[in-house]
Amino acid sequence: MREALKKPNFWYGIGIGILVCVIFNIIGIYMLLEKGITICVDTTEVAMTVRKEVEKNLRTELPDIVQDTKKQIPIIVNKELKGKLGDTKLEVGKIKLTLPKSFSERLERELQNYTIRTLDKMIDNMDTGQLAQEISRESYRMVKETLRRELNGKTFMIALSKWIRMPITVITKN
Repeated sequence: MREALKKPNFWYGIGIGILVCVIFNIIGIYMLLEKGITICVDTTEVAMTVRKEVEKNLRTELPDIVQDTKKQIPIIVNKELKGKLGDTKLEVGKIKLTLPKSFSERLERELQNYTIRTLDKMIDNMDTGQLAQEISRESYRMVKETLRRELNGKTFMIALSKWIRMPITVITKN
């Protein structure tokens, strides 16, 4: 073995082997930097993950949001219906009667109370679980479509250092 190390052919072989490895590495790095990397994103998997998170969060938060909204109903209804009736006039044939202001005010209050009760019943009967499912189903569709539309075929240049940039191309699969 020691005699082999003393021969110049051995060292030429080692040198050529190292040189060939360096050349292949340079070619490989050049091709990588020139062509870049292609990343495949599974839109179904990403959209399903988003859907599950949206549904989970809505199932816990939607009942509170609905109850907070329910508390705002009287304020909104009273604001929107206040003074909308004005003077209440009744017309029968050619006879026009103006009803007393107290009647208009009472009718307005009754209308407000009826509207509030109706909206409260609607909210009480609302199935927040089903609403969460519907919203999460729509979020699934939107995420999947947006990923496909916005990312498919796009190339991003990633700076590896000040002087070296590598392209990364994103393709989507369903």
